[in-house]
Amino acid sequence: MPNIATESARVRCSHGMGYAKPVSSRPFLRINGKPVLVDVDMSGNSISLCPNYGPTTKPCQTTLALAKGRSSFVFANGRPVVFHAAIGPTDGIPPGITTWSVLDAGQDLVKAGG
Repeated sequence: MPNIATESARVRCSHGMGYAKPVSSRPFLRINGKPVLVDVDMSGNSISLCPNYGPTTKPCQTTLALAKGRSSFVFANGRPVVFHAAIGPTDGIPPGITTWSVLDAGQDLVKAGG
């Protein structure tokens, strides 16, 4: 079973250095004192330090909607929680290739199925 992601999660773009810091929209549900992340929290986060520069590329600057890694069983106020292996696209160029992913959930106490 995968760990549920919190605001302490490590979220990186596929270029290895760029990172985002999602903020929970459900601060009332916490694990180890950190708010749990739900699917809508993963979109629209600024990405800092993406090294993807070049004449035909654009660095990742924003996370886009979660593609996979949400629970179908555990919800916080009607929204599915996010797992540590969540992934989604970024606004980087070339489109459809650049992604963000949750590398570490920010906690290892609570796991969930589904």
